[in-house]
Amino acid sequence: MATPSSSQATLPGNCSSTPLPASSSSSSPSPSEATPLLLHPDPTANVTHTDSAATLCWTAGPVDESNLDDPRVLRKVVKEEAVWLTVSALLMTLTYICEYSFVFVNVVVLGHLGPNALGAASLAFTTNNLINYGPVSGYAGALDTFCSTAFTASSDKRVVGFHLQRGLFAAVLHYCLTFPFLWNIEWILLVAKQDPEIARLCGQFMRMLLF
Repeated sequence: MATPSSSQATLPGNCSSTPLPASSSSSSPSPSEATPLLLHPDPTANVTHTDSAATLCWTAGPVDESNLDDPRVLRKVVKEEAVWLTVSALLMTLTYICEYSFVFVNVVVLGHLGPNALGAASLAFTTNNLINYGPVSGYAGALDTFCSTAFTASSDKRVVGFHLQRGLFAAVLHYCLTFPFLWNIEWILLVAKQDPEIARLCGQFMRMLLF
Protein backbone atom coordinates (compact mmCIF):
# COMPACT_ATOMS: atom_id res chain seq x y z
CA MET A 1 0.00 0.00 0.00
CA ALA A 2 1.49 3.36 -1.04
CA THR A 3 2.21 5.89 1.61
CA PRO A 4 0.44 9.20 0.93
CA SER A 5 2.69 12.13 0.24
CA SER A 6 2.98 15.03 2.66
CA SER A 7 0.79 17.23 0.46
CA GLN A 8 -1.94 14.56 0.23
CA ALA A 9 -2.10 13.60 3.89
CA THR A 10 -5.47 13.58 5.65
CA LEU A 11 -6.03 16.95 7.30
CA PRO A 12 -8.08 17.45 10.46
CA GLY A 13 -11.01 19.81 10.78
CA ASN A 14 -10.96 22.92 8.63
CA CYS A 15 -7.33 22.52 7.56
CA SER A 16 -6.41 22.55 3.91
CA SER A 17 -3.21 21.70 2.13
CA THR A 18 -2.21 24.66 -0.06
CA PRO A 19 1.05 26.20 -1.10
CA LEU A 20 2.13 29.15 0.98
CA PRO A 21 0.91 32.45 -0.53
CA ALA A 22 3.60 34.71 -1.92
CA SER A 23 2.12 37.72 -0.19
CA SER A 24 -0.36 38.13 2.61
CA SER A 25 -1.83 41.24 1.02
CA SER A 26 -4.22 39.19 -1.14
CA SER A 27 -5.54 37.10 1.76
CA SER A 28 -5.88 39.81 4.41
CA PRO A 29 -7.03 43.43 4.30
CA SER A 30 -4.52 46.22 4.36
CA PRO A 31 -3.97 47.73 7.82
CA SER A 32 -5.32 51.16 8.64
CA GLU A 33 -5.28 53.51 11.63
CA ALA A 34 -8.18 51.46 13.05
CA THR A 35 -6.20 48.19 12.95
CA PRO A 36 -5.44 46.98 16.52
CA LEU A 37 -1.82 46.44 17.43
CA LEU A 38 -2.70 43.07 18.99
CA LEU A 39 -4.33 41.64 15.89
CA HIS A 40 -2.30 38.43 16.09
CA PRO A 41 -3.20 34.89 14.98
CA ASP A 42 -5.24 32.68 17.23
CA PRO A 43 -2.93 30.55 19.46
CA THR A 44 -4.94 27.47 18.42
CA ALA A 45 -4.04 28.02 14.77
CA ASN A 46 -1.57 25.51 13.38
CA VAL A 47 0.93 26.00 10.56
CA THR A 48 3.23 23.17 9.55
CA HIS A 49 5.57 23.14 6.59
CA THR A 50 6.17 20.22 4.24
CA ASP A 51 8.30 19.78 1.16
CA SER A 52 5.73 21.03 -1.36
CA ALA A 53 2.92 22.56 0.63
CA ALA A 54 1.92 23.98 3.97
CA THR A 55 -0.83 22.58 6.12
CA LEU A 56 -2.83 25.57 7.24
CA CYS A 57 -5.53 25.57 9.89
CA TRP A 58 -7.28 28.90 9.56
CA THR A 59 -9.24 30.11 12.58
CA ALA A 60 -10.61 33.50 13.42
CA GLY A 61 -8.33 35.85 15.31
CA PRO A 62 -9.28 37.33 18.69
CA VAL A 63 -10.38 40.64 17.13
CA ASP A 64 -12.41 41.27 14.00
CA GLU A 65 -11.54 44.67 12.56
CA SER A 66 -14.95 44.94 10.94
CA ASN A 67 -16.55 44.94 14.42
CA LEU A 68 -14.51 47.86 15.79
CA ASP A 69 -17.54 50.11 15.39
CA ASP A 70 -19.10 48.17 18.25
CA PRO A 71 -18.23 50.07 21.48
CA ARG A 72 -17.87 46.83 23.43
CA VAL A 73 -15.36 45.39 20.98
CA LEU A 74 -13.47 48.67 20.85
CA ARG A 75 -13.25 48.86 24.65
CA LYS A 76 -11.95 45.29 24.75
CA VAL A 77 -9.25 46.06 22.16
CA VAL A 78 -8.20 49.24 23.97
CA LYS A 79 -8.05 47.39 27.31
CA GLU A 80 -5.97 44.53 25.88
CA GLU A 81 -3.52 46.87 24.19
CA ALA A 82 -3.23 49.10 27.28
CA VAL A 83 -2.44 46.10 29.49
CA TRP A 84 0.07 44.73 26.97
CA LEU A 85 1.85 48.08 26.59
CA THR A 86 1.94 48.62 30.37
CA VAL A 87 3.42 45.20 31.10
CA SER A 88 5.94 45.54 28.26
CA ALA A 89 7.08 48.99 29.42
CA LEU A 90 7.18 48.20 33.14
CA LEU A 91 10.86 47.25 33.36
CA MET A 92 12.02 50.21 31.27
CA THR A 93 9.84 52.53 33.37
CA LEU A 94 11.41 51.26 36.59
CA THR A 95 14.87 51.60 35.04
CA TYR A 96 14.37 55.27 34.17
CA ILE A 97 12.77 56.02 37.55
CA CYS A 98 15.82 54.60 39.33
CA GLU A 99 18.16 56.46 36.98
CA TYR A 100 16.58 59.88 37.43
CA SER A 101 15.96 59.39 41.16
CA PHE A 102 19.74 59.56 41.62
CA VAL A 103 19.76 63.16 40.37
CA PHE A 104 16.60 64.04 42.29
CA VAL A 105 17.86 62.77 45.65
CA ASN A 106 21.23 64.50 45.27
CA VAL A 107 19.68 67.83 44.32
CA VAL A 108 17.21 67.68 47.22
CA VAL A 109 19.95 66.88 49.76
CA LEU A 110 22.43 69.44 48.41
CA GLY A 111 19.73 72.09 48.47
CA HIS A 112 19.99 72.07 52.26
CA LEU A 113 23.70 72.98 52.10
CA GLY A 114 23.14 76.32 50.42
CA PRO A 115 22.79 77.92 47.00
CA ASN A 116 26.46 77.45 46.10
CA ALA A 117 26.36 73.69 46.66
CA LEU A 118 23.08 73.39 44.75
CA GLY A 119 24.41 75.46 41.84
CA ALA A 120 27.64 73.47 41.71
CA ALA A 121 25.76 70.15 41.72
CA SER A 122 23.41 71.32 38.97
CA LEU A 123 26.38 72.47 36.87
CA ALA A 124 28.15 69.14 37.41
CA PHE A 125 25.07 67.11 36.48
CA THR A 126 24.45 69.20 33.37
CA THR A 127 28.06 68.92 32.20
CA ASN A 128 28.20 65.18 32.84
CA ASN A 129 24.88 64.57 31.06
CA LEU A 130 26.03 66.58 28.05
CA ILE A 131 29.47 65.01 27.71
CA ASN A 132 29.01 61.48 29.07
CA TYR A 133 25.43 60.30 29.45
CA GLY A 134 24.13 61.77 26.20
CA PRO A 135 26.54 60.02 23.80
CA VAL A 136 26.53 56.77 25.80
CA SER A 137 22.72 56.74 25.77
CA GLY A 138 22.97 57.02 21.99
CA TYR A 139 25.23 53.95 21.92
CA ALA A 140 22.74 52.05 24.10
CA GLY A 141 19.86 53.08 21.86
CA ALA A 142 21.72 51.76 18.82
CA LEU A 143 22.33 48.48 20.65
CA ASP A 144 18.57 48.13 21.21
CA THR A 145 18.17 47.95 17.44
CA PHE A 146 21.26 45.91 16.59
CA CYS A 147 20.87 43.28 19.34
CA SER A 148 17.14 42.75 18.86
CA THR A 149 17.56 42.43 15.09
CA ALA A 150 20.49 40.04 15.50
CA PHE A 151 18.54 37.86 17.94
CA THR A 152 15.42 37.58 15.79
CA ALA A 153 16.81 37.67 12.25
CA SER A 154 20.15 35.88 12.57
CA SER A 155 20.56 32.14 12.81
CA ASP A 156 23.79 32.65 14.76
CA LYS A 157 22.84 34.13 18.16
CA ARG A 158 26.49 34.92 18.86
CA VAL A 159 26.01 38.02 16.73
CA VAL A 160 24.16 39.50 19.73
CA GLY A 161 27.29 39.19 21.84
CA PHE A 162 29.36 40.65 19.01
CA HIS A 163 27.20 43.80 18.93
CA LEU A 164 27.24 43.99 22.73
CA GLN A 165 31.04 43.85 22.83
CA ARG A 166 31.29 46.61 20.23
CA GLY A 167 28.85 48.78 22.17
CA LEU A 168 30.69 48.27 25.46
CA PHE A 169 34.01 49.03 23.77
CA ALA A 170 32.61 52.27 22.31
CA ALA A 171 31.19 53.33 25.69
CA VAL A 172 34.42 52.58 27.59
CA LEU A 173 36.49 54.35 24.94
CA HIS A 174 34.23 57.40 25.20
CA TYR A 175 34.58 57.47 28.99
CA CYS A 176 38.35 57.22 28.72
CA LEU A 177 38.46 60.16 26.33
CA THR A 178 36.22 62.39 28.44
CA PHE A 179 37.61 61.40 31.84
CA PRO A 180 40.59 63.89 31.86
CA PHE A 181 38.34 66.76 30.82
CA LEU A 182 35.75 66.08 33.52
CA TRP A 183 38.37 65.36 36.19
CA ASN A 184 39.86 68.82 35.66
CA ILE A 185 36.54 70.61 35.22
CA GLU A 186 37.39 73.01 38.06
CA TRP A 187 40.28 74.57 36.14
CA ILE A 188 38.25 74.71 32.94
CA LEU A 189 35.46 76.55 34.74
CA LEU A 190 37.95 79.02 36.20
CA VAL A 191 39.28 79.73 32.70
CA ALA A 192 35.65 80.30 31.63
CA LYS A 193 35.36 82.99 34.37
CA GLN A 194 33.06 80.92 36.60
CA ASP A 195 32.76 81.84 40.27
CA PRO A 196 35.75 80.28 42.09
CA GLU A 197 33.60 78.78 44.87
CA ILE A 198 31.15 77.26 42.37
CA ALA A 199 34.04 75.91 40.30
CA ARG A 200 35.68 74.32 43.34
CA LEU A 201 32.49 72.63 44.55
CA CYS A 202 31.63 71.53 41.00
CA GLY A 203 35.09 69.94 40.63
CA GLN A 204 34.67 68.03 43.90
CA PHE A 205 31.19 66.79 43.01
CA MET A 206 32.25 65.84 39.48
CA ARG A 207 35.03 63.62 40.82
CA MET A 208 32.45 61.84 42.96
CA LEU A 209 30.19 61.39 39.93
CA LEU A 210 33.00 59.83 37.93
CA PHE A 211 33.38 57.09 40.51
